[in-house]
Amino acid sequence: MTITDKLSAAALPVRRRAFLQRIGLLFAAADAGFARSRNSRSLPQTSAGPGPAAAPASIFNGIQMGPHTMLDEGIEPCLDLIKVTAEINAVFTYSHAFHADLRKDARALANDHGKPPRVNRSPLPSVWVRHHDRYFRNTRLRVRPTDPSLEYAGRDLFAEMAEPARRRGMKVYARILESSGSSIENFADVVTTDVYGNRTRVGCWANPDYKEFWAAVVEDM
Repeated sequence: MTITDKLSAAALPVRRRAFLQRIGLLFAAADAGFARSRNSRSLPQTSAGPGPAAAPASIFNGIQMGPHTMLDEGIEPCLDLIKVTAEINAVFTYSHAFHADLRKDARALANDHGKPPRVNRSPLPSVWVRHHDRYFRNTRLRVRPTDPSLEYAGRDLFAEMAEPARRRGMKVYARILESSGSSIENFADVVTTDVYGNRTRVGCWANPDYKEFWAAVVEDM
């Protein structure tokens, strides 16, 4: 490795930190807009029925949830269940699952809340939001369209969750599983290279196209 290579490698954490700060500002702006929208209207009572008192506003009580499991259960019944049984006020749902198929074996699924486990019939989408091309004008990368034959293809879960979550006083967060570029067009152009000159399956955070792609994903959402 040359001195130039070492200096370039040393700069990578700084570049990634700067990118994450940029993404954080975009999320903060989105959250502020969500709060203004929520506070601008009187919120109807949740349909959850009798249950424990809501957790104090100072307590952040979140749960991670796969997007398909919420659609399998039904968005409103699912939100009611987690609110009544666990006082959940924040839902972390996958928006992008570029790592692998999200399906699980039926034996790993919960069967103790009145609904039988459901095994999804086909591979699930990698992306659970609708993207708009105008946000990706500064990068060659694009989210590959979802195969319309897949179960839940064409659904925008986050758009569907927004109002039901507001009515229950819940915040919604997107969990992005980066990992690989299996559903990203032109991803091979932005992967890292190992010490032998071989291309990997991991995106390079020093690549301007890759940074702009993720900034576009977040801004669009």
